[in-house]
Amino acid sequence: MALLSVRDLTIQFGGLRAVDGFSVDVERGRIHSLIGPNGAGKTSIINTITGLYPAMTGSVRLDGEELLGRAPHEIAGRGVTRTFQNVELFREMTALDNVLVGAHQRLRYGVLGATVRLGGAWAGERREVQRAEQILEVLGLVEDRDRKAGDLPFGKQRRLELARALASEPRLILLDEPGAGMAAAEVAGLNKVLLDLKERRGLTILLVDHVMQVVMNISDVITVLHYGKKIAEGTAESVRTHPEVIRAYLGERRSRADR
Repeated sequence: MALLSVRDLTIQFGGLRAVDGFSVDVERGRIHSLIGPNGAGKTSIINTITGLYPAMTGSVRLDGEELLGRAPHEIAGRGVTRTFQNVELFREMTALDNVLVGAHQRLRYGVLGATVRLGGAWAGERREVQRAEQILEVLGLVEDRDRKAGDLPFGKQRRLELARALASEPRLILLDEPGAGMAAAEVAGLNKVLLDLKERRGLTILLVDHVMQVVMNISDVITVLHYGKKIAEGTAESVRTHPEVIRAYLGERRSRADR
């Protein structure tokens, strides 16, 4: 059974229908990508899955449990986390503290325990610091643990946002253009990290990106959107050669590249 199942999702803003009857299944332990031209509805879908946007119609189920109508923190508490198109970090906090923010839902002590430093709270904090350092090491950021997030190069800020998302131990992570603005070497490093998260940790990833070096190299399944509707779905090779995809998206990019 799919971990995430979206059925007949329609998202409308006033008279604009951003997503029109969209359905998709994201299988466990897979990297599933959504691609399409700007305005195709990709980010609107992610925002609806994570509770930021309401849906006009449809269903979004995680392991059979309906997510539509739940608040973002409730959805996060069920194991769904995300990153954003624009890097959203606490810029004056250290890299380590940014990751610890992502772990807050896992902590089991209350305000009193944290205030008076009870034994359970102290032990819990130490465990989370160790976990955060391990995550930073996986993402090549452990040497930057004490640097302010705002002082990191852009590529490292992208990775730090991913590290913070991983700190909540999600079942499903939604990545909104993680490769945007990265140099080729940084993209290759990102690909390696995402494949490692899938293969070694069994993480399920729903990915939105315009960087074809990311999408085509690591995706198990690619779904293509155009004007809010699905026009193709399959492997990288089948999508790459699909006539409607070439006309709607890849062909547009190829024509610009040939000029």
